[in-house]
Amino acid sequence: MNEPMNQPLPTPCTRQPRIGILNNPRSGRNKKDLHQIHEVLTQYPRTLQCEVHTPQDIEAAMDDFSKQQVDIIAINGGDGTIQAVLTTLFHRKAFATLPMLAVFPGGTTSMIAGDVGFRGNRIRALRRLLSWGPSTGPVPVLLQRAVLGVESATLPQPLCGMFFGAGGILQGIRFCRTAVHPLGLRGEVGPGLALARFLMALVRNRSGMLQPISMTVSIDEHPAQTRTCLMVLVSSLNRLIVGVRPFWGRGTGPLHYTELDAHPNHLLRVLPSLLLGRAHQYATPTNGYISHNLREVLLDLPGGFTLDGELFHPEGDTQSIIIRTAGHVTFIRF
Repeated sequence: MNEPMNQPLPTPCTRQPRIGILNNPRSGRNKKDLHQIHEVLTQYPRTLQCEVHTPQDIEAAMDDFSKQQVDIIAINGGDGTIQAVLTTLFHRKAFATLPMLAVFPGGTTSMIAGDVGFRGNRIRALRRLLSWGPSTGPVPVLLQRAVLGVESATLPQPLCGMFFGAGGILQGIRFCRTAVHPLGLRGEVGPGLALARFLMALVRNRSGMLQPISMTVSIDEHPAQTRTCLMVLVSSLNRLIVGVRPFWGRGTGPLHYTELDAHPNHLLRVLPSLLLGRAHQYATPTNGYISHNLREVLLDLPGGFTLDGELFHPEGDTQSIIIRTAGHVTFIRF
């Protein structure tokens, strides 16, 4: 698998960067300690801040940040908030030059932050960002990632995000929301439990817990094929929940695609390697394991799908979805 760019790069800012921060009070962690973020921001009056609850709020904030010449947008929210920011950035095109993004783990799961966001204590990370300048502080790490563009006639508008999933992924999210989140678990603990349940059902062949889907797929304009699978996912992230990296395919495309057949062979032998993104001699399409790096994929599939943790349930039995590269963004981290 081609590794994304993770090394320190020169910052494009030659002046003290203008920072705008988005706080989503409804995101998981923010329900408890958002007041601490507000206390920090009072010490940096030059920093723009906006509380957002809906995609419409985010659109208005992006328009204002553009007028204020913001260089870095800090997102203190969950994966759904980041998805709404990316959709706005790429479809409204309010910025002549895309700002860098700084992501704080403010959501219940915060999978995107686990790959490209700040780590450790949020308050200390926020202070580092707000006090940083081109000639002061540590050299930042800039992480470049592709952005997924998702289009379907069942959607009111195209969406942008970092992680798309269908099949068993949806069942895992529903289990998290109904059985795990009510326990008050935050971060990767809840999704980790859901993943463990999924893998246990897979190994034990509990067909009642995992419902296969029949779908038609075309990758990078290759002829379409119809297959029955337990799970399909597309992502530009290098790391998913609890460090899982289920992408081992080759190719030069910026989007990682993985598909698991309804009845994979040699599962116990293959699974440990695939969770770490390592190829295995038995992980072949013939045995029910498919992974590619691609630029575009067309899917005809039943039921709903998830984009960055948000669930979408189309009308009708089957929907056609196009997933392609919408562009690239740069995330800043210290």
